[in-house]
Amino acid sequence: MSIYSWLLSRFRTLKGLKDRLFWLKSSYLKLLLAVLSAFLVFAFFSVEESSMLSIATNIKNYGYLTEALAILILAFSLIKGWSISHTDVTFEKLAPIDNISLSTGAYDSCIPLGNQAVIYNHDANLMLEHGNNPLKVIDGKFQLHPLIYQLLPVFIMKMPEARLDTSDDAKVRLASDIDLNLICNDSPVNVQRTSYFRDRLSNTLANYLVKLDGRVILDLRNTEVITREGYFYSLRESSLSNQLGGSVLLFTADATIIVLSQGNRTAENAGRLAPAGSGSFDPLSDKAMEAMTFQDYARQEISRELTEECGLKKSDLHNVQLCGFGRYLYRNGKPEVFGIATTTKTSNEIKVPVREWDYQQKRVKIIPLWGDLSKDSAISALKKMVEDIENKVEGFENTSAPLYWNVLFAKHYLEHINKQDADRLFGLYHS
Repeated sequence: MSIYSWLLSRFRTLKGLKDRLFWLKSSYLKLLLAVLSAFLVFAFFSVEESSMLSIATNIKNYGYLTEALAILILAFSLIKGWSISHTDVTFEKLAPIDNISLSTGAYDSCIPLGNQAVIYNHDANLMLEHGNNPLKVIDGKFQLHPLIYQLLPVFIMKMPEARLDTSDDAKVRLASDIDLNLICNDSPVNVQRTSYFRDRLSNTLANYLVKLDGRVILDLRNTEVITREGYFYSLRESSLSNQLGGSVLLFTADATIIVLSQGNRTAENAGRLAPAGSGSFDPLSDKAMEAMTFQDYARQEISRELTEECGLKKSDLHNVQLCGFGRYLYRNGKPEVFGIATTTKTSNEIKVPVREWDYQQKRVKIIPLWGDLSKDSAISALKKMVEDIENKVEGFENTSAPLYWNVLFAKHYLEHINKQDADRLFGLYHS
């Protein structure tokens, strides 16, 4: 590992610690104000009179009252801090959801891989690329369950599936179901500002029973994820962060598919094969977002992830199309957009930048196609990948579920693609 990579890792750890301190600023601020008040009282107030009357009539002596209050607040803060540090809060891991009723709602299919699964709508995935749904930003940031705020220091310091270098980056919450009706009617898609910590303390926390002294005090799985009838809460109803993310397959000019491997420091699917670009969407200004469609925003964000992780420039991308949308059951309904991209670069020009080494392994996996890059050769290659992944053929036995689903959605999309879209995606290679 280079010095630059090592320094980046240390910087990320410091940023993670800073973000935790920021979340706990109100607790630290109360303690700081209490100490400061006590110091000022002792420094600037003194009682020199010897009689009760003179004490009562000298306004300076009312500093005693402030001093007493400051000492009480300081004592309360210290007791509260000690109590929190000794609070026996534990997180008991639940089995991930791998199946759910699909007889109602926006989704009609479920695809598992191991103990992970995604739900989606077959027809909506084929229509997504051609939708024109404006974005609408909900005011304010997503708020966590009230109990989390009551015990915030405990939850921040014991946050599940987060390392010290996990920082609270700004992200986007999806609050609309991307279904066929919404796409066909060009209905608005609601989004809201959220953050990475909010994701870990909602969608991730829903995979745990939170216990205090052995007693369950929070069970998001059964109160915020699944209804009594056994259905998923829709994204409109859901009280979780539902951080919007994207994954994208990359086809190169020399007829290959690029696959990366997740870094060992990533929270999910560490060491597993993954799409060439994957990650959570970053927010823009409200004005900029509301000037875009959901489809344009999704293409922009999966393009950003792709260029960052493969060392490309935006101008290196030839075309990006959306091939699917789903919700991860194992992440309690987290939404994900899937795409396909083509580039003017060849496979040997794809390099994982040093800044991404914490998240992606340096080695790039190259899957060749038979013949030139075209719709037919791409479908054949994707079909072979599906078979290899499902049969755990050597080299594919460690495939992440998001890559598997991305391949399936891309294959299905290309099998139904019209000539105009196929020309936009592959036309460069046949001009």
